Amino acid sequence: MFKSNQSNAFFQPIKDSLSSDTLYLNDESFETPIIYNSRDSIYIDVQKNQVHLFGDAHVEYEGINMKAGYILIDMDKNEITASYRYDKDSNRVELPEFTDGSDKMIASRLRINTDTKKVYIEEAKIEQSEAFIYMEVGKKHTNDEVHFRNGRFTTCDLDEPHFHFQLSKAIMIPDKKIVTGPMNLWIRGIPTPFGLPFSVIPQSKTRKHGFLFPNIVPMSNYGFGVQDLGYFTPINDQFQTSNYLTLYNRGSFGLRNHTDYKANYKYNGNFDLSVQNLKAGFPSNASTNNFTIKWVHNSDPKASPYWKFSSNVNFVSNNSSKTDLYQQNNSNYFTNQYNSDVNINRAFPGKPFSMGLKLSFKQNTQSKLMTLNSPEYNFNVNRFFPFKKLIKDNTTEWKQIFSRIGIVYRLDMANKSNFSDTLLKTSQWNSIQNSFINGANQSISIQTTAGLFKNKFKLTPSLDYRSSLNAQQNSIGFVPLSATKDTLITTRHQKVGTSQTLSFNASLTTVVYSYYRFVGKNKPLLRHIMTPSVSYSYSPNLNPTYSYIDTAGKTINYSPFTNSLYSSTYTLNRSGRINFGISNTFELKRLSTKDSTGYKKLKLVEQFLINGSYDVFKDSMNLSDISLSFRSNPVKALSFVSSATFSPYSWNSLGNSIDKFAIQENGRLGRYKQAQFATTYTFASKESIKKIESSKPQNANSNWNSDYQYFALHPEQIYA
Repeated sequence: MFKSNQSNAFFQPIKDSLSSDTLYLNDESFETPIIYNSRDSIYIDVQKNQVHLFGDAHVEYEGINMKAGYILIDMDKNEITASYRYDKDSNRVELPEFTDGSDKMIASRLRINTDTKKVYIEEAKIEQSEAFIYMEVGKKHTNDEVHFRNGRFTTCDLDEPHFHFQLSKAIMIPDKKIVTGPMNLWIRGIPTPFGLPFSVIPQSKTRKHGFLFPNIVPMSNYGFGVQDLGYFTPINDQFQTSNYLTLYNRGSFGLRNHTDYKANYKYNGNFDLSVQNLKAGFPSNASTNNFTIKWVHNSDPKASPYWKFSSNVNFVSNNSSKTDLYQQNNSNYFTNQYNSDVNINRAFPGKPFSMGLKLSFKQNTQSKLMTLNSPEYNFNVNRFFPFKKLIKDNTTEWKQIFSRIGIVYRLDMANKSNFSDTLLKTSQWNSIQNSFINGANQSISIQTTAGLFKNKFKLTPSLDYRSSLNAQQNSIGFVPLSATKDTLITTRHQKVGTSQTLSFNASLTTVVYSYYRFVGKNKPLLRHIMTPSVSYSYSPNLNPTYSYIDTAGKTINYSPFTNSLYSSTYTLNRSGRINFGISNTFELKRLSTKDSTGYKKLKLVEQFLINGSYDVFKDSMNLSDISLSFRSNPVKALSFVSSATFSPYSWNSLGNSIDKFAIQENGRLGRYKQAQFATTYTFASKESIKKIESSKPQNANSNWNSDYQYFALHPEQIYA
């Protein structure tokens, strides 16, 4: 190691496993420190006054950063040279990277003079304003200008671009322009006769007027093309717009405008309008016009916390994603559904209600159908408790019932149309107008809860009412098709009508715990959790009856609002159903030295559920089939699931149920109509099994239905 009292200039290698010393050299050629390190080795040649860095070498000097496979620091010449290295397959790796501020350059060889700050460049690639410049030999001067020969200019980011402009010689002024000598267009490495004797290419990161370089499309369904030759215009600090021209040699062309806008703390968005003329080419030479509209707008919550306006419009006039001039980079090529929405929402501070207005348009490229909602209005009242403030003393059970009464209300109004895209293409506006259906729907729900007998039983009564107003109705009947034959048709009428539904529901449930102590060393304790429940639902028929007589002379009842906006189906005069069920869970608890709590818990039966119903107003066979569900998970990776349906009624020789209980006919309780059993073992690590267990729905025990059955049989699909 060499040391000197003169410390006006020095080299400082970063400490690593190979180099842990700091070197101070008495050399006045460098006025600021050079910090360097490498992955493989550092060799200092004292006689030649050089430092060699091998493998992932780094050098920092006066804001300049260099990385390469090999770097040489020559203190006599005041030069730093960087180059690549070869891997075991003789491929170039760790190409030199030169970074000066925000400018970045990748080359095969770089040499910088620390006095003049000039950089010699070989085989470099530079990115400037979304364009790429390749140069064979170049020199970067102190004013940051780069002079180079045998260059390529392109917007393709590949090392071997699909197209480029070959430049004999050029000068690049960063963030301003590129001035070139003779240039011509190359496609896939083949020169073409298209070119210019000289050119000036704007390169600016600031908001200035200027041309936008196009993309070259060598091959497409429309032939050779120049895509998005544009001109950028900044209007002011809030608006900027760009106009584009696309041309193809078979005659297709397109015009496009893209506008961006933004007002701080108010709104932001962009608008894109495209008009295209598509030529099919020989032999048909058919010509079609197409236009697209895209509009995205978002309002800032800081502008108005109570009003919100947003839009997401994506409209294609020909309802197809396959016919477009931008097939080379069309992200919607495989899109089958286009959705357009414009929303206005209003919230009311301190109030439980809100409202919104929406315009929406949906296009389906497969079914060729379009859906237009123009407009759709909704008004929502979140759950509120009107008697909570009135009843201050709610110590008694009846007062608690009234204080917990919650009300939810919703109003919807819409004007909707479903029509074929051919009506829009052929401008059949009357047919589209006649396809609209409209109406209004309102619903209200009132619910409360009560704890009876010191909260041992929970009672939950509720009342639900729905009223629908439709401006269209349907009538069904036979009309003469010929002298001897009639046909059944459905006729639509522009007639206002209302339909109503009302239902009352009440459920009562409780939980019963039973414990059974067994004899044994670990003192096992079995806990049985039984949850019985019973509920009653009643719905009167508030709508008039419509009917027709079929060819067999049978009366068929129907609802005139089956195909209306807020449809309803025909129901019996009234319905009343008593639902009952009982859920059982068995858990085993025993002493264990392996568990931190001192006890080990095991669920022998996660759930054994029995439920059914009884229809009060049904003419016969009022009792439904009894459903049974069983689920057990004795170990974490093993599960058992089974279900069955049991009928209490007797049956005939064909196996059909008859209106007599089986115990009366043959002394049996009934028969099983279907049963299934499945078991699953999950092969996974302990961590994965824990993840599956932790991801199980928390209410699976109280809501054991077909969805949870499927989950239990396919636990691996929790990741889907």
